[in-house]
Amino acid sequence: MSLLLYFTNLCRYLYLKFFEFLYFFRSIFQKKYEHKFESIVCKIEINSRKRICIFSHFSKDNLVDEYALHYIKSLYELDFAIVFVSTSKFLDEKSLNKISDYVSYIIIRENLGYDFGSYHLGYELVKKYLKNDSVLIFANDSVYGPICNLKESIESSITNSDAESSTEFIGMTDSYCIRYHIQSYFLVLLNNAFSEKVLGEFFKDFTFSNDKRFVVYKYELGLTGFMISKNIKTKALWPYKDIFGLEKSFKDPTVENAVELIEEHKFPFLKKKLFKMFPDKRDLYNKIIRKIII
Repeated sequence: MSLLLYFTNLCRYLYLKFFEFLYFFRSIFQKKYEHKFESIVCKIEINSRKRICIFSHFSKDNLVDEYALHYIKSLYELDFAIVFVSTSKFLDEKSLNKISDYVSYIIIRENLGYDFGSYHLGYELVKKYLKNDSVLIFANDSVYGPICNLKESIESSITNSDAESSTEFIGMTDSYCIRYHIQSYFLVLLNNAFSEKVLGEFFKDFTFSNDKRFVVYKYELGLTGFMISKNIKTKALWPYKDIFGLEKSFKDPTVENAVELIEEHKFPFLKKKLFKMFPDKRDLYNKIIRKIII
């Protein structure tokens, strides 16, 4: 191992331990909020579906944009019963009508806990419907897509994971940023991974916090490690180490390698935040998302 790589790994280890120490004490004194929400029951029954998706949504304009509708339709066409959980202040009637034909529940809740607050709330609603052959997906609207067919991209991987290797916690991409984790914008959970003994325990005493760093560290970064600690096999469909090499793995692949993933590896999503992060590449990003038929 080169001296530079050793020093990099040491700094990363100390950085991780610092945040573990910091957030351990912050979790003790973390302010608890009373969480409020309202739900609308739509016409699609969950108990008739083996596949369930908890879809986390936010719009500062209180709308369901066309790109989000395209995503929801794509999941619906893959036979998912969808629980749509929004942290917008409200949704206008036009937006509610847009999605009501494709979802089973619409939940509008306070913006606390970010995506994991929505995933937790959705899981509590649907866990009674989950069976051994069910598929549970957590997805959010932080991405444009699918740019290519989701069925072609992931369905065979989900089937093979369940039948051949017993992998039960699957994401699109992984990252070694801060510490290794499966990125949470799209997660697939099978069998033991969504059980009360595993996912139920992870969500036990969930903290609805308005501190984004706390939520990211405790829940987004914490979920993969928790799954591994419970002997749940994990994998990413586009693993960073295999595609780009471990030496670059401290970066976020959906940011640093976004265009390469899509153009060379048929990756189905483009992160929304790229338009703000790299305004000089907006023309390129717009060209990519024009592939989305809406």
